[in-house]
Amino acid sequence: MNALALCGCVLALAFAYPAADAKSVMPTATVPRQIVVPFDAKHSHVRFKVNILGLFTKRGEFVDFEGALEINEVTQKARVHTTIRANSASMRAKADAELLRRPAYFAAERFPEVRFRSKLFPLKLLRSGGAINGYLELRGHRLSQAFALLPGACEPASKPPWECNFSVVGKIARSRFGMRARRGVVSDEVELEILVVRATSPN
Repeated sequence: MNALALCGCVLALAFAYPAADAKSVMPTATVPRQIVVPFDAKHSHVRFKVNILGLFTKRGEFVDFEGALEINEVTQKARVHTTIRANSASMRAKADAELLRRPAYFAAERFPEVRFRSKLFPLKLLRSGGAINGYLELRGHRLSQAFALLPGACEPASKPPWECNFSVVGKIARSRFGMRARRGVVSDEVELEILVVRATSPN
């Protein structure tokens, strides 16, 4: 077969079997399925406690807050975030709660919200518990903050809804956030607990 005939055969094959469409051979990217599981504020709590003079403990809670658990089913990662209204602090003694709202402490009028947003953590920690890290925004400061995710009950389902119960507990050094008043009386360490009794995703 001469060169001219060979060239004709090659062209004929090229037209008979065109190249595959690029779209048909490109792998399909997996789209992460993001599930947002809002806190049930009626059943959940944000509590705190602080030691006074090393002798006794005062406790309180924030009654106005919201938050959610974000779950990525593909990567099996999650994060938790919450926003707390600083002026919603409640304690047994109303004078103590009012003191917390003042400029020396939460400065609620100037900084009305306290926010925590965790970094991504393995989804399995919602059942087994473990350390999680994130950022706490308080009094105009945004600082890294470690919390402990306590073992809880979070039942993944093949279809919504997701239902989760869990607690996040952390010890905060208030002086890091500019709260240095009465350090000889009030402990620098404040324990904050975000107790989520029920977080349910939409159907």
